[in-house]
Amino acid sequence: MPIVMKKGRLGVLLSALCEPAAESRVLTVFFEATTTFGVRIRPVRRAELARRVATVTLADGAVRVKVGLLGDRVMSATPEHDDVAGLAERSGRSVRDVYEEAAAAARALRFEPADR
Repeated sequence: MPIVMKKGRLGVLLSALCEPAAESRVLTVFFEATTTFGVRIRPVRRAELARRVATVTLADGAVRVKVGLLGDRVMSATPEHDDVAGLAERSGRSVRDVYEEAAAAARALRFEPADR
């Protein structure tokens, strides 16, 4: 990412996200490939939605959907592309129509609170 450094000089902000075990290898690459004298290191945590795979039944067939849950609330629903494309081809519908119908059906599903 382009940045302005001290004294108004142009620079580049270079970032890397890696496992702690790879830190020394990544630092070696940074120091070998750039002119930097220092690297800021910050541990990062990741929050994730609980995931489930559900099957929704549409008028023309079934589609698997990856569902992201926050407690018992559906926060994200992503139909499996291969299922969507196959159903679209078999039914003569567009991939977009099948995708949107499957996503809407998944958002309407009810789940028990997630274990996480």
